[in-house]
Amino acid sequence: MAIQYDASSRSPASISASGTTGAQTVVGIFEDTLDVRQALSAIRKDGCPPDGVSVIIRDRQSDEGGAAERHGAVARLLAAADLNGHASWLVGLASLVIPQRGTFLVAGPLGVAVAGVSGEMVAEGESASSALAVALTAFGFSDDDAIYLDHRLTAGGLLAGVTSAEPQRAEHCRATLADANAVYLGSARTDNEVVEGTRDLLVSPPEIFAEGDVVVTDAVANLTSLKDGTRSSSPLAAVIGTRVTDAQGEDAGIVEDIIADGTGDGSDATPRYVVIAYGGLLGIGKKRSVVPAAHVDLGGSQPQLRVDRDTLQRAPNYDSDAPFSRREEHLVCAYFGVQPYWNE
Repeated sequence: MAIQYDASSRSPASISASGTTGAQTVVGIFEDTLDVRQALSAIRKDGCPPDGVSVIIRDRQSDEGGAAERHGAVARLLAAADLNGHASWLVGLASLVIPQRGTFLVAGPLGVAVAGVSGEMVAEGESASSALAVALTAFGFSDDDAIYLDHRLTAGGLLAGVTSAEPQRAEHCRATLADANAVYLGSARTDNEVVEGTRDLLVSPPEIFAEGDVVVTDAVANLTSLKDGTRSSSPLAAVIGTRVTDAQGEDAGIVEDIIADGTGDGSDATPRYVVIAYGGLLGIGKKRSVVPAAHVDLGGSQPQLRVDRDTLQRAPNYDSDAPFSRREEHLVCAYFGVQPYWNE
């Protein structure tokens, strides 16, 4: 099984590009990962909403072998592109395998558009190998520009871009891309329908399919850390920093974070995982394990694990600086013997 978006029902390729134009998409092609990182850092510092920021980067090193061997590719690709610092900011991170093109790290509206066009293209008898160009034309780029960008990306170019309904922000981002040494700059008017369609895709979790042309081999679900303060109104946030006991009532560490999904300020957040920190001296050598929320009682006066301390300490390690992708979620759920929440 490989992770794949439900392209047949939620594909932006089925949205007409002739409706009311209300947004602008600007993209830059880079030849150096340092320049892409500089561009994304500047865009992030300017306060650009992450759901409008797109990334497409070719992964030439993993084009050998089957899709199953690429699970966990999101973390590896981010590290290869030196973008780990943006792992918790970029939205819709995924690793895609496109026939005759290769493997790509994608994020943002353009990324989910590429992931979602396969179903429509196959239904119309087209080759999914042109998924990049089809997604770009859906965002308003001309056929010539889309084909050119497709070729540059397939050859190893790195794309960063922004889709925004605010003309000043779009123009400012264009200047930012130019300042970061983009070797190509492009812009297009993008339909509101396309923007809304990709926004829906970004908040939808990746789904599992056995077949497909554009295959998502690894992806990061739309989960949020309650530790970062953006969802401080959630009552779950009050548990962070408290001691936790194991199933025998013995001290097992501290609740360092709760990973949840939900909307808005977090008042309706649903806990999915609890990060437990333990060991070390004065914060040095501390270890972290992530436990499915089903194995932690968060309703009492003190959080309590439903497993013993040895089970906790043998659990997969948690790295807060790396993306917590479907690969990591599968490993954690398998270790603790629980059904993944998206299959419930």
